[in-house]
Formats: sequence, structure tokens, C-alpha cells
Amino acid sequence: MVATILISMIIIMFVSVMIVIASGFSKGLKNSKPINTDDTFSQAEVVVNFHDKIIKIKGKKYLISSIRGLRWESGHGHGNISAAFIKTDDIENPVHIIQFIKPNDAEAFVERLSLALEKAGGVGFN
Repeated sequence: MVATILISMIIIMFVSVMIVIASGFSKGLKNSKPINTDDTFSQAEVVVNFHDKIIKIKGKKYLISSIRGLRWESGHGHGNISAAFIKTDDIENPVHIIQFIKPNDAEAFVERLSLALEKAGGVGFN
């Protein structure tokens, strides 16, 4: 009886620790849905304003013409995680990384972002 209680407590502690680790690990990962209106495209802390020709990446604003490239990666030993890379002309922060929970999310995000940049008067990166 005592052994069963100890084993149950160990299992509960193990599961609790795994949940805490998993929630901390995935804190920076995105699983947001794209929102497209007549004026803006937004997803995962990135907002493109078509009229003003501005892109906001994690709160920092850039002119659409400041975007130098887009690319994405999936997996690479990180399980199902994928990442989008937004290259800018900002010397202090030239590459912004947006991580996603699902393996195909970064690719789809980059495709949508490329179209949004074109719609805002910028260069498409396909």
C-alpha cells in the first residue's frame, strides 16, 4: 500500500514537472491564425499595414521597403517546430525569427506574408 502511494506520488510529480517544462519551452512559439482585412494582414506578432506601407514585427515598425528577404525552416531536430525568418535592413536586428508550433505553419506564414508585402507595394519573396 505504501509503495503504491509512493509510486503514484512520483508519477504525479513527474507529470507536473513535464507540464511545467513544456509550457515554458513553448512560451515563445506561435499558433495564431492569420487575420486579413482590407487594410492589414496580421499573424504571430507581425502586422502589415497596406495603406501606410508599414510592417510591425514584435512591436517594432519598419517601412515595407526595409524587408530584404523571407525564408522558413521546419524540423531540423526540433520536432514539430518550424520558424520563419524575416530579414530587414536594421543593422541592430537584421533578422527576426518567428517560431511556430506546427511544422507547416512557418511555410504558410511566409507565403501569406510575401503576398501581404506585395499588396503593400513591396517586393514579393517567392
